[in-house]
Amino acid sequence: HMELGDLQLAEGKTRQAVKTWKTGYQHTGSPACLTRIQRTLKESEDLAEMVKIYREVLQSADNSNREILQNLLASVLLETGKTGDALALLEENNEEGSLYRDLLRAETYREKEETRLWEQSCQAIYGRIRNSLVEYYCVACAAPRAEWSSHCPRCKAWNSLKPRPAPAAGHSPSKPA
Repeated sequence: HMELGDLQLAEGKTRQAVKTWKTGYQHTGSPACLTRIQRTLKESEDLAEMVKIYREVLQSADNSNREILQNLLASVLLETGKTGDALALLEENNEEGSLYRDLLRAETYREKEETRLWEQSCQAIYGRIRNSLVEYYCVACAAPRAEWSSHCPRCKAWNSLKPRPAPAAGHSPSKPA
């Protein structure tokens, strides 16, 4: 579907390409088909059609793609100046979402000139990024770990997880000393 749509687009058959990618999404459920439509409609300045397409697919979306589709729709809504709609969509689900969702929410607050909420969002994003940058390792068996826990899941050593030191500039990471 992707390549057929690309060929149709290259031949100047934009509507046919969009239809092909839409069919591709219906058959595969892959958001890549929708992002191809979005890029094409953005170039032809028809983002209102993209909003319509995203709203249609969101109605029948399963939970595994729902957040991705909401994020894609929110980004289009932001581009079209519909910040209120974008924010409502992003706040529909109060669970912690993807970093991309948090960035979209912060951008929405900035667009709406809600400085306090924008600053809080930026601080939360910074905290998530900072926490994801720390890697732990077990001093007993050297097993890597993304987050700290009371014991090593591999060797079961108690209180053995320590932050891995950052590699010196120009050196690749190696086992801890």
